[in-house]
Amino acid sequence: YDPCPAGWRVPSGQENMSMEIAPNGLYDNGAIITVSGGNIWLPSSGYIEPGKGNFTMVANVGMYWSSTAETATSVALSLDTYNMNKIYNYRGSTNRASGLSVRCIKE
Repeated sequence: YDPCPAGWRVPSGQENMSMEIAPNGLYDNGAIITVSGGNIWLPSSGYIEPGKGNFTMVANVGMYWSSTAETATSVALSLDTYNMNKIYNYRGSTNRASGLSVRCIKE
């Protein structure tokens, strides 16, 4: 299932890792990210914990789904502006019941 509109899709884990934080683009509540074609803003919108339904790490971490699935989990993009100040793929422990943001890219 891809929730993006026609002509758009959820990026793979590998495509997510091609992004970088732009110079001077890191803020407390998100980051300006360099992608092919320019820059985008990704907010640190937190995520919804599975089984609890509460928002966690709002304004500190942005978690974004990728289309790369693993057995009971999925690969997610993590924008950590709280501890590590970096972008990384979060493999093997992102429960598919988690409420993460979706970033669509043009096909």
